[in-house]
Amino acid sequence: MKGYPGRIIICGLDHEGEPIALYILTARSPSSRERILTVKADGLWVEPTQNAQGGDPSLLYYRASFQTEGAIIIANGTHGERFTKTLAIEEALNDERYEPDEPIYTPRIAAVLDTGTARYAFASIRRSDDGSCTRSFFSFDALKAGQGHRIQTYEGDPKNPRAFVGPPISIALPKDDIAQTIFDELHPDLRIAVAVIRTGGYELINTHGG
Repeated sequence: MKGYPGRIIICGLDHEGEPIALYILTARSPSSRERILTVKADGLWVEPTQNAQGGDPSLLYYRASFQTEGAIIIANGTHGERFTKTLAIEEALNDERYEPDEPIYTPRIAAVLDTGTARYAFASIRRSDDGSCTRSFFSFDALKAGQGHRIQTYEGDPKNPRAFVGPPISIALPKDDIAQTIFDELHPDLRIAVAVIRTGGYELINTHGG
């Protein structure tokens, strides 16, 4: 992947036509890099490593994914907890705002993947140039096996990234070793962790082990 994508959410169908999602961490700052993905009874969590220092814990650590009522939820922050009340993505995030991390103002992104119908929806909540909050929602269905879409928080040069503003990017998913293949595609100086999420569980790769 070119540039600096920040946090990435992917939804789609694997090559057997089964629903699949991924959550991916890349990072630049020391506090953001000292993170790890872990699996607990209630889902996938972003947690600090033993060497973690600094940063805003309310933005750095959160439940990134969980499954409920036949759906996989993925989010890059605590706004994912809104989906414990409703799975309707626009209703859940209708008053959510971008992160307050000036000057980049990280977008809040999320996805809801219906594992029964293989339909999914993405949300991107970002700061516009005039300081207002723009909430964008996108939905997809009728995919072919091996197809998916990707949404991310940033784009552009790692030294001067900007908020990702486009619609989700159409992608072809790897046929085999999905987690490792995507991990290898990430810049080695930026990659932190990859999680493949299926109804049967999680597959993790962490730069810091675990």
